Amino acid sequence: MRRSRPRFPPWRQNRPPYQHSYRPPFSQHQFQQNQSSDVFDFLNLPEAFPSIKQLFDDPILTAIIMERIQQITPAAADSFALMNFGSVIRQKLDILVLSPSSFTACQVSEVRDVGSYKHNTIINPPIDNYLHEILIGCDLFVPAYVEPERNPELNERVERLKAQQANREYDEMTKNVNFNRLHQNKSTDSFMPDMRSMQGQLITVANVFLTIGGAFVFGYKAVEYSGIKNFPLQVSCGLLCAFIVAIADLYFLFKRLNTLD
Repeated sequence: MRRSRPRFPPWRQNRPPYQHSYRPPFSQHQFQQNQSSDVFDFLNLPEAFPSIKQLFDDPILTAIIMERIQQITPAAADSFALMNFGSVIRQKLDILVLSPSSFTACQVSEVRDVGSYKHNTIINPPIDNYLHEILIGCDLFVPAYVEPERNPELNERVERLKAQQANREYDEMTKNVNFNRLHQNKSTDSFMPDMRSMQGQLITVANVFLTIGGAFVFGYKAVEYSGIKNFPLQVSCGLLCAFIVAIADLYFLFKRLNTLD
């Protein structure tokens, strides 16, 4: 007897049978639901699509827009040239497809016809404009200077400060000349400041005379103690020493008085 062949190979016997995945049929409701989720609903989304206010009518802006549209709109001749150029290109392409060997070249003027749609620039070649070339024929206009009006309160304050400064400078220059101003701030009951000033001046004068007298005595006694008994020579030497000391004292005295002033 022939041995029956197993249904599955040895390496597939222990595996479970194939399990087909279950997919429910696609319903029309699910299709409508998926389709409605991809489409914007203007009634259900008022926040995403708010209502637009009515545009205001601006005649100046409308005139400017219409003028600009007329400028960029090509003329009838330019439109005809473009349409003719398109037909020429189609003819050239048909000739190239039917007989490639017969196509040699095209005219340069035919290619130059392609340009911008700006008015009167379709067949014109491009021009390079530089800044220094543009400024050659330009004129410089500077607006006239308009002086701003000053605040009257500020002017009054400035004038008052100028007057105060002038009075202060005048008082500084005449403080040693006007005796009334010197004594107007002093009290009439007290005379001690005047006494102190007078005492200082008297001490200075006495110091000068004592210094000159001491110099004279020094010169007189110096000759006497030298062993020479000559009275005229002693007096002359004393006067010379006194004169030198007097000049020095007067110099320092005047210098001090100038410093005090």
